[in-house]
This record gives sequence, C-alpha cells and structure tokens, in this order.
Amino acid sequence: NKTVRDFEKMIRRMVNEDITIELNTEHALSPVCADISQINQVILNLVVNAREAMPQGGKFTLETSMEHLNGSSAGKHSSVAEGEYVVLTAKDNGIGIDRELQNKIFEPFFTTKEQGTGLGLSVVYGIIKQHNGFIDVFSEVGKGTTFKVYLPAQTAVTSTETTAAQKGELKRGSETILIVEDDKILRELLSETVRTFGYTVYTASNGIEGIELFNEHSGAIDIVLLDVIMPKLGGRETYEAMKKIKPSVSVLFVTGYGPSIIDNNILSDDSVGIIQKPYSAEVISKKIRDMLDGSLSQVM
Repeated sequence: NKTVRDFEKMIRRMVNEDITIELNTEHALSPVCADISQINQVILNLVVNAREAMPQGGKFTLETSMEHLNGSSAGKHSSVAEGEYVVLTAKDNGIGIDRELQNKIFEPFFTTKEQGTGLGLSVVYGIIKQHNGFIDVFSEVGKGTTFKVYLPAQTAVTSTETTAAQKGELKRGSETILIVEDDKILRELLSETVRTFGYTVYTASNGIEGIELFNEHSGAIDIVLLDVIMPKLGGRETYEAMKKIKPSVSVLFVTGYGPSIIDNNILSDDSVGIIQKPYSAEVISKKIRDMLDGSLSQVM
C-alpha cells in the first residue's frame, strides 16, 4: 500500500490531464517479499500501458486487495500454489485488447503500436515470475482492460527470510547517467528505473540531442546508456562522436538484437558494454554498477 501511495505523484506525471486516476488500497493486506524498485517498475509499465490505451482520455484505477486461490480459482495457472495472495489490480476503460492477442502481449517484442517496443509487459511478466507470482489480463475491445498481479502473501517475515526476488540484489549508486533512447515510453521507463537506483539522469530522444547534452555535461556524465538503432543518428555514430569529446567515455549499448550488431572492435574497448532487451531491474543495475566500478562483463 505504501509503495502504491508513494508512486501516486509519479503516476499523475505520467498520464495526460484527460485521464482521471483512482487509488483504492485495502487496509488489511498481508506482507509480501518483494523488491520495491522492481514493483515500482511493474506499476510504471502498467500505467504507461493504460495511458497508451486511452488516447482520448479515460479513467485509470489502481487497487490492492487480498485473494485466496485454490486449484479451481487459479484457472489457467495450473501450477499456482494454493494460498493467500496480495493482488495489485490496474484497470483502464480504454480501447481494450482483442481476445486473440491477449495470449501474446507478454511475449518480448510483441506490440500493436507503430512506435512501440513490445518490452513493457514482458518486463512486468518477468519481474512477477521472479517474485513467485503471476499476472492475469481481462479485456474487452472498446470497454477497457484489467491486469491483476498476484504476489504470494507471507504469514511472517523476518530479517533472514529470502525469496528469489530478494536474492537478486539491486546495485545502486550516486553517479550521473545519460540515456539516449528514441522510443519515448522506453526512455521514460528506463530513466525512472535508473533514478530509483539513486543516479542522476539526463535523457535524450536521439543521437544528435544526446551528443549536444554530452558535450554540455561531459564532465559530469559518468556513463551513457545508448540505444543502438535510432533515426537521424545511430548508436555507433553517436558513440564515436562522444568519444571525440571525451575519449574515456563509458557507454552501455542497449539493443533488442544480438551483440553481433556492434562492431567487435568497439566491444573490445573496456569502457564499452552491451545489454540485450528485455532486461530486469536487477540486470541493468548490475551492468551499470559493474561498468562504473571497472569490472564490466560482456556476458549478456
């Protein structure tokens, strides 16, 4: 509940004025073992998804509740353990999702948007699965969509108790990062995620804008997160221009393709790394920290 309430200001910044927001939190919630930064990322992705589904405005509702699941109520999730679950529900009254597409929306790179990356919901799916939970979608074209995220409730939590989500330590820092990404939604998601790690963030929507920002703040920028494929100026050309400004620039290329898309001569540079979409908060935080600490690993 506190995570949802603390995120309210961010939600209101993310949506247009013609979208109303309603938060409903159930008081008697059991605790869950979860990473706050990753749950924030889940909420952020669901908010962005709802915003894109309501181009003419509408209503977005975020709720928390408790639900008991048994073999019959788990429905299509046959492997779900019986028990109590904390449920995070995100509802919009937007355009909805065709029934035939509902089974595909959690696949990496699947998108119905002309400029979309198809990464948002696959990231949500990965995070929730890592937390030993699951996610359901209910949608009707023209009426809206509801996502329900289920997290296993904990009857008792101690300082030594760990789950798969807790074992994945998020690496934090206080340095300054420049993100160059042409996809607006992905840029917003990545920048907000990185900010939760403690970093100061600059963002640019293309290579030309990125070079201008880097030229202006090169003394303060410690690392650049650089999309490989961009209009106007690609990632490689942007990197080469930045290297002329500051030869020691550290760059983490972000790509939806394999590492072969980057020249091996570039990747052989100790100050260059690559990470493949989609990635979790844990993975991106570790990559950034490894590069800043000088212990970069090229393993995807």
